[in-house]
Amino acid sequence: MAVLRLRQKRERRVTQPTPVGTAVTATTPAFAWTPVKDATAYDVAVFDERFNEVASATGVTGTTWTPSAALPRGVTLSWQVTAHVAGRTVLAPVPPQPEARFLVVDARVEAAVAADRQRLAADPVALAVLLAERGLFADAFAALNRAPAGAPAAKVRAAIDALTRR
Repeated sequence: MAVLRLRQKRERRVTQPTPVGTAVTATTPAFAWTPVKDATAYDVAVFDERFNEVASATGVTGTTWTPSAALPRGVTLSWQVTAHVAGRTVLAPVPPQPEARFLVVDARVEAAVAADRQRLAADPVALAVLLAERGLFADAFAALNRAPAGAPAAKVRAAIDALTRR
């Protein structure tokens, strides 16, 4: 019986939110999370470094949301999602989970990344290295997923993975 209760609790948690621990170039990034069992809707809130709300949505029925207005560039932001389940709420992340933080890169970095993407379109491994150096870890992994199988891509993937675990 205890195992069943633990399983039920686990299914009622919000997990795998994105973006987290990465930089993004878009000022309106897509926020995503895993579904919570029996959730009827979700609320999403994005905060700046002083915990001022900079964007939010209520009553989201799916597990993704994109803000309608641009988020500020060059600022580290955090976000939370609240699931509505059977008359109660399930908030994530909550301690001891770390904050769901990410950075919207400034315009200069965004322009440099756009130039790198054009210049290195045929070399996804080199592009992944440059993206990771700029903190764009999710984009770096996406670039590596386009790389042909082989040792260089595997080594770069392992190095980026090690960086994201710090």
